[in-house]
Amino acid sequence: MADLTPTDRPPAPLRPNRISIWPIDADRYGIDFTYHGSTGYADAEFAKTIIESAGLPTTFRQELDQAWSVRIGPIPRSAMLEALQRFAFS
Repeated sequence: MADLTPTDRPPAPLRPNRISIWPIDADRYGIDFTYHGSTGYADAEFAKTIIESAGLPTTFRQELDQAWSVRIGPIPRSAMLEALQRFAFS
C-alpha cells in the first residue's frame, strides 16, 4: 500500500481541524487528520472511508480531548505529499 489508487474523480477535501505529520524512518511518514466538535466522529469516520478507498492504510482513534483522528501510514514521502494534496489542501 505504498501509492494512492489512481482516480478520475476530483479530490475529496476532507477539511480536518488539525493535521499532524511526522517522520517514521528514512522515507516513511505518518499523518493524523483530527476532527473536533459535535460532528467530529462522523467527519473522521467519513474521512477514514475516503482515505481507505484510495488504498492507504488507516486506523481510527479517539483522542484525550474528545477529538477523533484518522491515522494514515506508515507511507512513503511521495504518498504523504499526494495524500495531503488530494485530501487536505484541495
